[in-house]
Amino acid sequence: MQSDKLFLFFDCETNALGSMNKKVTQTLMQLSWVVAAEDGTVEGFQNRYVTGCEKVGPYAPHDLTPKFVNENGDDPREVIGDFLEDCKRVVGSGGNLIAHNADFDVGVLENALGEDLGSDLSKAVFCTMKDLDVMRYFGFKNK
Repeated sequence: MQSDKLFLFFDCETNALGSMNKKVTQTLMQLSWVVAAEDGTVEGFQNRYVTGCEKVGPYAPHDLTPKFVNENGDDPREVIGDFLEDCKRVVGSGGNLIAHNADFDVGVLENALGEDLGSDLSKAVFCTMKDLDVMRYFGFKNK
């Protein structure tokens, strides 16, 4: 019997200025996510730029500029709202939200929103940095 469980893989890019710790203060510049079914079928994906960045630090691991994201991006609340709709659909299916360094990415989103994402979503986050055995998570066994 086919499962209806979904998974959402996501990543944030920031301006690399400000705190990365408990209270993340870096500015969101890009949010990308993929929603996939348990069988690997891609259900949808988004790659969105976010307006509001004024400056990028010299050690940012990307080539995004404030000019580019402000000309090509959308309001952070709109982008995060679309993201949260997909998150709720995935969590409702019994699936998880998956990111590498998820605490940081969630902190970036909360900083952009100015509020917590909510405990239901936070409980559904799986961090590949904290548990590198992603294959075990998905039920694959080593040969």
